[in-house]
Amino acid sequence: MSIGTAIRLQELHDLSSYGSTLTASQVRSNARVFWCVFVLGRMFYPQRSGSPAIEHRPVCPPSTSPPSAHPLATQTSEAAASDLDSVGDETEDLGIVSYAFEWVSLWDDLASWLHRLRLGKCEVPWVAGSDYLALNVAMFETEAKLHPRHLMRYNSFLRRAPDELRQQCTYWKPWLLMQIISHSLPAILNHPFIHTVALRRGKHTRAQSRHFLQQTVDQALFHSGWVFRLTDSWQNLGMESNDPLVGFLVAAVATIPLLFQYAPDENVSKLAKGDLARSKRFLGSMGLRWPHIARKVSCTICPYDLNVNTDTRGVAGDLGSLACHHRDSSESWSEIHRPQRSNQLSSGTSMGAT
Repeated sequence: MSIGTAIRLQELHDLSSYGSTLTASQVRSNARVFWCVFVLGRMFYPQRSGSPAIEHRPVCPPSTSPPSAHPLATQTSEAAASDLDSVGDETEDLGIVSYAFEWVSLWDDLASWLHRLRLGKCEVPWVAGSDYLALNVAMFETEAKLHPRHLMRYNSFLRRAPDELRQQCTYWKPWLLMQIISHSLPAILNHPFIHTVALRRGKHTRAQSRHFLQQTVDQALFHSGWVFRLTDSWQNLGMESNDPLVGFLVAAVATIPLLFQYAPDENVSKLAKGDLARSKRFLGSMGLRWPHIARKVSCTICPYDLNVNTDTRGVAGDLGSLACHHRDSSESWSEIHRPQRSNQLSSGTSMGAT
């Protein structure tokens, strides 16, 4: 309720000051208040209509400059990605805070789409003009704006010492938020449960494209794998994350390996159980500060976690078949899933913002 009140007060303030002449100090102060309320609203109060258009939003607060390139990564990164992008790109760097806020805004759009599905407003996702395709386009456009110097292959996140990360936390914390959202959103958008259950209700019980369903599975596995790799690396480097939006998204993405742990292929099931264990480790520490995160883990994840309870197959045994019902039983899941995870995750590169 307090956040809703803050949002309305901010809107009233914007209306009352519209057209007024403000000093530079007042402009900066108003911008900081706007973006604080903006982020809080997207974290705890999504699905709300009436978000201000991008052109009516104030300039984002200044961002901390990215750390200097790691000496071991500079030459190899430039050689590997010279045909894709370069830190010498003349594109303006808007700052890590600005990029993070753009992804936070996209989370609001995705949450609104999920809310419409919950109300039964289903659609055929692969047809032109669908909200599913519109969300994909919005993510592509947002990812394309990211300046190359914020990519992992240039900032060498995994090679940084813990003390260095702590000293530059004003850069690395919004960077982690951006990375988590940029992989969580496509993972949730392509969640197997959404496409095998939620979108097949009512008049949309028509047969689904198997190629499309396979694509959603591949995207969900790929991006969820990156979410857990990032959170695991963050913790292994001795860093702490207390961002409730990060915790909420990790908990949502954790329901993907929760499904795939029931996959008939042993290798896929093993990978899913590992991802599930990593998500619980991360969320366990965050749940000490945010009780609602702890409740999500205990109510949503633990009852169906085969790492903890081997008797749940009778309760949720159909979940694995829901996630892979579109694949022929003669095809091996490992042939689709294992090379993608091993090659992409070990190389230190990825699609999206990473």
